[in-house]
Amino acid sequence: MHSPNTIAVTAPRLRCHCLLPLLGALALTVGGCTIAQTQAFQPGAGAAAAAVPAFGSPLQKGDAARSRGDFAAAAADYRSAHQADPKVLPPAMRLAESLLALKDYAAAAAAYGDAATLAPKNAEAHWRLGELLLLDNKPADAVEQLKTALTLRPGDARLYNAIGVAYGLLGRYDLAESNFTVGLRIAPDHIPLRDNLGLTQFLAGDFAGATTTLSAVAKLPQAIRSRQNLAMIYALHGDMEKARETARHDLDPAAVEAALAYYRTLAAKGPAVLAKEGAALFGVHFSADAGVARNAQVAARPIAPAPAGAP
Repeated sequence: MHSPNTIAVTAPRLRCHCLLPLLGALALTVGGCTIAQTQAFQPGAGAAAAAVPAFGSPLQKGDAARSRGDFAAAAADYRSAHQADPKVLPPAMRLAESLLALKDYAAAAAAYGDAATLAPKNAEAHWRLGELLLLDNKPADAVEQLKTALTLRPGDARLYNAIGVAYGLLGRYDLAESNFTVGLRIAPDHIPLRDNLGLTQFLAGDFAGATTTLSAVAKLPQAIRSRQNLAMIYALHGDMEKARETARHDLDPAAVEAALAYYRTLAAKGPAVLAKEGAALFGVHFSADAGVARNAQVAARPIAPAPAGAP
């Protein structure tokens, strides 16, 4: 369960001007959560804990550093605490959270792995590790961790979404679709689940099903990603006019034409080549930045049951 010591870190919400690079590939979204750029930290003992002197234990020093936003110092202190007592959970979890804030995803995954080993029933450790494994293009390993998290947090639609993405990366569109469908029974208004279901239907060869799924959600004013995904599917299916009509709802004319040019490039590769590109199809594009995916964001969000309809 999410503890009061957990931080919350993520990328800012997408805006129209940055849709083109993201939506130029079939971008399945993991979790569908974004939160503000501000980092939230609440020490375990409330306001008094925030005043822990820097000369305390490494764990206390780490808490103090993290409370003032110095995640590098916090990670160093938590690492010292973890090394001094590797069988205690809090240093491992706080180290992982601080490394995630620093975008050191490989190290964060290792720390969450330690935490999951120490506390096999800690849903958050398995969930975070699963998401990080997705970003490291290890969907089979991610499925294992995410399924473990689901047994500990049954009925959370966001976990069904993440598991579906993992199966999609494995090319198991049947299992991906079934997980998205179950998630939608729990949270029928969950937009990322509908987006991912539509994209998976298209990849599985069900163009009619894909356009039906995405058209329903694309009517919502806030469903910018859904409309651009729908435009992309029309383009990849060869209907450039329908793609242009859909894309112009949110993009200016120059951005629409640039998007269509990119979609033509994708379409020219053919379905066999596209299927082989795996992670790239799902918007998981890796950069040199510690192996982080540029387009799929890990959200270090508090893990709690998502209300129906919450993205």
